[in-house]
Amino acid sequence: SPLKILATYGPRKVFSKILSIAKRKIASRFSQDGGDFVAAFDHAKAFDLPFTVVANINEAPHVDAIASLNLDALVVCVCKNILKPTLLSLPLRFINIHPSLLPMYRGPTPTFWSLYHGETETGVTLHEMTSEIDRGRILSQTRVPLDRKKNEEEIELELFQIAADGIEDVLLGKQAFDPSWKSDDDGSYYTFPTAADRKELKRRLANT
Repeated sequence: SPLKILATYGPRKVFSKILSIAKRKIASRFSQDGGDFVAAFDHAKAFDLPFTVVANINEAPHVDAIASLNLDALVVCVCKNILKPTLLSLPLRFINIHPSLLPMYRGPTPTFWSLYHGETETGVTLHEMTSEIDRGRILSQTRVPLDRKKNEEEIELELFQIAADGIEDVLLGKQAFDPSWKSDDDGSYYTFPTAADRKELKRRLANT
């Protein structure tokens, strides 16, 4: 249970570890060889936490395993699987950390597309998960300037750090909800960029 882990180790220590894991996953997204996830196992061992690696978390055995844990909440960050209704129907809170100001830039690479379209502002959103990608009730949202001199990884690590600093309040229900946050609006959705898109972004950044 996230709340029990927080109570045992303290929020700063727990989320520093989560941030390290997220950093490895983000780096692997942009690497040529898929990255190295050994660090995730090291962190789990350091906390004496059970862990597993699965190809598809939506498969029945994994859904049953999650159900058996009696969790209060499941927090998703940089997950390659889209959670399906069978998993989302379990009686627990599903919270996603998304590095954009939802409903804008839904999808797997929001920071790339924010840079691509010349945005001057970005942010991080924590929201309840539904079967629709990056929708669901927004629980918290933080805006920050978008520094176009930094790369995608650097920007997203800063956004995940902001999420780590604020997620305890979200889990404990201390975060005030702002009714102006509407994640079910159309907003925008972008999929993975092509090689041509990345080449074009380099050109645009060089001209700023």
